[in-house]
Amino acid sequence: MASSGMITVTGLDLTYDDRRVLHGVDLTVGPSQMIAVTGPSGAGKSTLLRVLGGIEPPTAGLVEVGGLDVGGMSPRERRRYRRNLVGFVFQDGGLDEARTVRENLTVAARAMPATPSGRPAPLRDACHALGVDCWFDTPVHRLSGGEKQRVALAQLLVRRPPLVLADEPTAALDRDNAELVVLLLRGLCDQGATVITATHDDRLVLASDEEFRIRIGRNTGV
Repeated sequence: MASSGMITVTGLDLTYDDRRVLHGVDLTVGPSQMIAVTGPSGAGKSTLLRVLGGIEPPTAGLVEVGGLDVGGMSPRERRRYRRNLVGFVFQDGGLDEARTVRENLTVAARAMPATPSGRPAPLRDACHALGVDCWFDTPVHRLSGGEKQRVALAQLLVRRPPLVLADEPTAALDRDNAELVVLLLRGLCDQGATVITATHDDRLVLASDEEFRIRIGRNTGV
């Protein structure tokens, strides 16, 4: 699996309607590292992931991923960046609710670039690894929040993106499934991916190479 390269965030600010969400964030992540972003609710952990993933352009500051100026990309360039390099795990799963699990994974497989960064897992194998193979032909809207999160993680096994951004990936899971997810994310990192999680889960922090803690409105460092 190819790495996303060095990630450098310098002086990152993000403001919504005169409300400053992130201020002065400086962060450096080495290739193939696993970083846990921690801090209180409302500190901007999820927002930081959205900026790194090219969903939210920063108000100010520099965001570089593997030499790419993510903050300076056009909307079209950001879509291509997300398709080719980034795998998201959102708290709500981020799936197409009208499609089945199989259809969501098929879409994920088709979204891979022409030369994928790693060998993808077959769709059923990816589901089996996350314990969701019994819902392979079930519409996503019939799944629980935790089940949707596990399907989103199965998409990572199918795509093998160089950069994984996971927002509270264990929050809706029981202990056994949460521990499975921690191992999966650590395994993706060990295979070459850069993994960044926003989390309150000490298990993810312990599995990570570094913890990056932020408080309301600004960076407090690693």
